[in-house]
Amino acid sequence: KTQLAIDYASQLRQQFPQTWVLWIHASNAARFEQSLGDVAHQLKIYVGKDPRTDFLLLLQNWLRDEDNGRWLIVLDNADDASFLLQPPATPGDAQPMRRRIDYIPSCEHGSMLVTTRSKKEALKLVYESDIVDVRAMSEGEAEVLLEKKLGRPSPDNGPLVVALDCMPLAITQAAAYIQEMGSLCSVKQYREKLEESRISRTSLLRNHIPLPSRDEKAINSILLTWQISFDHIQNKRRSAAELLSLMSFCDRLAIPETLLCAGVEIRLLSNGRSDFDEDIVTLRSFSFISDTANARSWEMHRLVQDATQVWLSDHGNFPKIHNQFVHRLCTSFPPGYFENWPVCHTLFPHAKNAVEQKPVDRSALLEWASAMYNAAWYAHEQGSFVDALAMATASMEVRIKELGEKEELTLWSTAMVASTYRNQGRWKEAEELEVKVMETRRTVLGAEHPSTLTSMANL
Repeated sequence: KTQLAIDYASQLRQQFPQTWVLWIHASNAARFEQSLGDVAHQLKIYVGKDPRTDFLLLLQNWLRDEDNGRWLIVLDNADDASFLLQPPATPGDAQPMRRRIDYIPSCEHGSMLVTTRSKKEALKLVYESDIVDVRAMSEGEAEVLLEKKLGRPSPDNGPLVVALDCMPLAITQAAAYIQEMGSLCSVKQYREKLEESRISRTSLLRNHIPLPSRDEKAINSILLTWQISFDHIQNKRRSAAELLSLMSFCDRLAIPETLLCAGVEIRLLSNGRSDFDEDIVTLRSFSFISDTANARSWEMHRLVQDATQVWLSDHGNFPKIHNQFVHRLCTSFPPGYFENWPVCHTLFPHAKNAVEQKPVDRSALLEWASAMYNAAWYAHEQGSFVDALAMATASMEVRIKELGEKEELTLWSTAMVASTYRNQGRWKEAEELEVKVMETRRTVLGAEHPSTLTSMANL
């Protein structure tokens, strides 16, 4: 569905070069608002330093202005539209009950294209008459796709696409493997390998990955092609398999190099490329990941992400790789000062994705609490108080348990929760926590300590 949207947008730009094409990831609220921020930057809409500035309203006004030209907004992967029908946590909004989707105006010079796997979700956003149902590929179309990927016809193409249930992602992964192996694997040999894997009922197929009903047909074919390719890189280039494992814990869209390489020494090879670059080339060549519009940033399919995490769990490697992800997130996510906002903006969806992924190991748990605190700080500065409260509370609870209530890091997390309560108008809850923080600091640090005075000022 995304590829169809890309093709449509490309054709539109060829026919009408002056039309703005604005791409918005709509898989969740964090990714949606990050994309809108990117669009605002692309359109040179100045937001300024004040977090109370409603950049959504500024963007809406720009879209409404006919002098800015025609535009197409693509809402990609809107598989759960419920958050689009809810208001954002923006304190500067003059109409606080305005829904996120309402910030995209309906006007003659603008259009919106939505991609989703669910007709039910589509009906929340458009009229039924506007829905275009994308049917499954026919065997003929699937053969054309495989031949295009391989660059050559073969009498075995037909049986292979049938074995892969004509699923585009499975065909793409199979073709990538065949191309990479060269003379070591023909189309016929790959189909035989596929049947061997299907008979053995790999661990991935014994685990249930929840999918919409229309995707049930995709499970076997996609996960089996994943298993064949992953087994190969696990044997031939283990570092690439470990990188894919690490990426599976990220928000699957726009995974930046800065996160993946944080706190890691990158070794240069004799060809001038790094180990990391070689791993990225390997993962791309097997169609595990693909490039995004942003330089040094990648994305992965939802099923590739799910399959990788199932494999990690089944082989007992889940905690180890998860701890590595937490370490990189903690190392790369800076405090929420204004000068750090561009970095925080890029990393925030990954931090939000990690809220429900609390590690068990104590050292990783403390790093996770630190990352949650910095992410809460940034969310607070952006006026996203629901996210700020969830992250600050998570950080506070871990630090209370692991460090104790009087530890300064714990007090910082507690103060962040209190500040968020205050901005939500929850005065009594805010006061109780602020008093607790102030009294503890006065006892531990002294009445004249700057931190104590800050707590008194907050009260």
